Amino acid sequence: MGKKNIDDFDWLGDPKRMLLAIINNLPHSIFWKDTQSIYKGGNRKFSKLSGLGLDDQLVGKSDDDLVWKKEETEFFRLVDNKVMSSNQAERNIIEPQLQSDGTEAWLETTKIPLTDEFNRVIGILGLFQDVTPVKQAEKDKQQLIHELRSQNMRLQETMDSLMKAQGQLIISEKMATMGQLISRVAHEVNTPMGVIKAHAESMADQFKDTIKDMPMVYRELTDEHLLVFNKLIEQGAGSYRYVSPREERAKRKEFTNILARLNISNADEIVYFLVDLDLEINELESYLSLLEHKENYRIFKVASYLALQQKSYESTQDAVDKASQLIKALKTYSKKDAQHQKQPIDVIKNIESVLILFTNHIKHGIHFIRDYEVSDSLYIEGYGDSLG
Repeated sequence: MGKKNIDDFDWLGDPKRMLLAIINNLPHSIFWKDTQSIYKGGNRKFSKLSGLGLDDQLVGKSDDDLVWKKEETEFFRLVDNKVMSSNQAERNIIEPQLQSDGTEAWLETTKIPLTDEFNRVIGILGLFQDVTPVKQAEKDKQQLIHELRSQNMRLQETMDSLMKAQGQLIISEKMATMGQLISRVAHEVNTPMGVIKAHAESMADQFKDTIKDMPMVYRELTDEHLLVFNKLIEQGAGSYRYVSPREERAKRKEFTNILARLNISNADEIVYFLVDLDLEINELESYLSLLEHKENYRIFKVASYLALQQKSYESTQDAVDKASQLIKALKTYSKKDAQHQKQPIDVIKNIESVLILFTNHIKHGIHFIRDYEVSDSLYIEGYGDSLG
């Protein structure tokens, strides 16, 4: 008989080959060991992560033979023994693991005892998936919370400095004049405080939804989807153009019509996120793969919230800086013969920042007409502390 061509095999009719094809195409890394924690097999994904090029090279190896660190190996063996001795599965174990390329990933692992027909344990089956993006998101969240707390402390220090300056000025020769000035400065400090409070409450609410939906979004997106998803967040976070309520309504209506023609069934829900991300009509094609995704609502919701949180953080930082500038101006004014130096001021950037910060204070029905491009710059010589 001649040598069989690969196309002649009945892959679906061969149970062993079919089972091997299934585990090799699952998104999880899968392996199985005997009662001595010696590997008896695994899928291609696991073999690659373990530093072995071929599946059959895994058979007969122990964790000591692979790329894991010593403490990781000891932990793996400890869990193996616990599962096999108790004949009970261990699920959703979060653990770090050194990869074959030298990087460290966070894994969510499940280990299940393998038994024979007499319910005797003959080994262990393990499967895991990479949850590094979720762990990184949690780390970023804690970092942002830490930064917000630091900013609140700086604001408190600013207020303490203001109260101290007020006490010193009241007993000075400028008591009447400086008393009025202190009152005005205190009033001005309330504005950045209100901005910080509003952004902190908004970010706290958005964090809850973002952390809840983010793991599902990352599991659903392919590598190609993730590139488009990250681009979407960067675009939304980098946009600081003020959009009036009238413009928002017009854009939502136009987006809804276009998405309806593209057979996007939940267009009326997604358009709000498209407006928040400041997308234009001609940019929709770039994000068509995400719009057509079955989880498009969560995808655009998470992207919108992440972009808004980034902008809220930057606005909060601006508000803290504004409060610090007010105190600095007060201290400078209170010094004898203090000199103010003019500097180049970008008028357009300041106008856009004010419009964004005070969106909620703009009365309904007011329409803004720009006679400039947001990307333009217009510099004049002036006192930066006096603008805004």
